[in-house]
Amino acid sequence: MEVSEKWRIVHKMSEPPSPPLPPAWHEEGNPHLRGGRVENHLEKKPPVRPTEIRTSISPSSAVELNLTSALANYTTEAGKTTPSSPDRDSNLDLRVLSSRARHDKRFGQLRHRGGSCHLYSFIFQFIYLAFFRTTSYFGIPDAPSHTNLVQMILTLKLVGLAFEVHDTAAASARKVDGGSDMESTSKDEAISINPGFLDIFHYSFAYIGVLTGPYYSYRTYHDWLHAPFSDYAPCYEEMLRKFKLVPLYAAVFLLVSYIYPIQYATSDEFYNERSTLYRFWYMWPTFLIFRMRIYIGMTLSECVCITAGLGAYPAFTDPKSGQGPTKEYHHLKEISTNPEKASKELYSFETVHNLDASKTEFATTMRESIRSWNMTIQYWMAVNVYKRLPRSPFRTAITTFVSAFWHGMYAGHYLCICSTALYIPVEDLYARHLRKKVSSMFGKIYDWMLCYIRMLSFSYMGITFILLRIDAAFKYWASIYFACHILWAVLYVVGFVLIKRGKKKVDTDTKSK
Repeated sequence: MEVSEKWRIVHKMSEPPSPPLPPAWHEEGNPHLRGGRVENHLEKKPPVRPTEIRTSISPSSAVELNLTSALANYTTEAGKTTPSSPDRDSNLDLRVLSSRARHDKRFGQLRHRGGSCHLYSFIFQFIYLAFFRTTSYFGIPDAPSHTNLVQMILTLKLVGLAFEVHDTAAASARKVDGGSDMESTSKDEAISINPGFLDIFHYSFAYIGVLTGPYYSYRTYHDWLHAPFSDYAPCYEEMLRKFKLVPLYAAVFLLVSYIYPIQYATSDEFYNERSTLYRFWYMWPTFLIFRMRIYIGMTLSECVCITAGLGAYPAFTDPKSGQGPTKEYHHLKEISTNPEKASKELYSFETVHNLDASKTEFATTMRESIRSWNMTIQYWMAVNVYKRLPRSPFRTAITTFVSAFWHGMYAGHYLCICSTALYIPVEDLYARHLRKKVSSMFGKIYDWMLCYIRMLSFSYMGITFILLRIDAAFKYWASIYFACHILWAVLYVVGFVLIKRGKKKVDTDTKSK
């Protein structure tokens, strides 16, 4: 048989049809994400002409590895009868160059898709979310209310997945261009993904978090399936620790909702026969009912994740809510393939931590309280909206609007969430310029007063989130004379005047010296 004919037969037999890629954690992991070089010495160097094929692994070289494997198999067999020949070497070089050209073209297409898929996904998913909530305007019956929750989580997952694909392509491009150090390379490997169609389908409709969250990335989902961490994490103990407060939340919810039903706040009796002070007070128990309901749902959803082992990572990686590991990526990769080491680690479920009720209730500032509420969604908004926008004064406003749009189409959602943009500047004014001037004696009193104002403002804004309709929301605010809006304006003016006087006093003292 001719050498060239034998080459074609062996090459065709040794190249499997699109093999599935192994998990990115393992050493033999995804060559799209790893980079580096592989050397294949087809035979020991003879004194005359060596046959050495050295190929740089590009991010699209999975097939190229099959090619070099075929070459090695062919050389081993052919070397029994014929030494290396110039004709055969030339034939192999042409095939390698042709393969490299095809793979570089595919990688160029991957980089192009990675540069725009996240934008297409973001626009499409949010347009579809709006359509899903307004089907009655198109002659389609409204979907059941619980399906809205499913659609909300799907929107976060699919848009977040598109951003992960985009970041993976960007990381691959940096590696090819040689613009990554060792630490950055390890981080890129830890966050890189390469999902297929079925992977995306299973991730999107995974029963964990499909109704109430929390949001978790595809990388977290992938590690749950392929890394051994969930086998050694104390899932049962951690679940019990989370669950122990649920009965308290449920008891408060049932008791307060029985005494102060939200429906009463929309009745004629509430506005015609109750005093202004009573109506002002009523927003406190109403918002307490809302918080307890959210606490129950978020805590139980965390318990489901923890019971399944989703989101378990070694504690030394310092995992963050929604994000996962933030450091020690190389060590994480090492123990992910070593069950003995993995069994000795301490584990954290911070990745799926969605609520810190104590900080939400007792935080001094609204910023801190908001960051402790729906934490995985806060992460999603920060990473996929806020940080992707160019630096400008409108970044916060745009992120707040996207958050309100994701929550719903009712005016109450926008009145509640966007009102934070009116209160937080007041809070920042006092925190940055006046809090440090308060003596330690009055510091705690100051903090408790600020905590009271923060919770009062939360309740004032939260009532619109509960009432939903714009007429009901403004009717309630008007019945208490827009009290908190006036309070915020007064606090801002007073704080501004105090800061001006302080600066004048400093200037006067400086001149006198």
